[in-house]
Amino acid sequence: MTGVQTCALPIFLSSLPNNKACGADGVTYEVFKATKQFSIVALTQIFNVCLVNRKVPDSWKGAIIYRIPKKNNISEDPSTWRDIQYLCFPPYTRYS
Repeated sequence: MTGVQTCALPIFLSSLPNNKACGADGVTYEVFKATKQFSIVALTQIFNVCLVNRKVPDSWKGAIIYRIPKKNNISEDPSTWRDIQYLCFPPYTRYS
């Protein structure tokens, strides 16, 4: 099994957008970018431990879902709502 290499993470961290809401853990993408040298080492170690153990923390498996009304929202019509999932998976927040 090939592990996560530290050389892959700088590109990944640089591609993260700014000014996005933080996840359930309260950590923003800007924090990861501002502490890039530490973040690269820490995330590489965390990801590789997950790969070796073939297990991820339970907190990474759940999400907090918020329903945000779109413009011209009709409360009974699900297509007029936007679901936002906040995952505690550093550094990852997924919008659906």
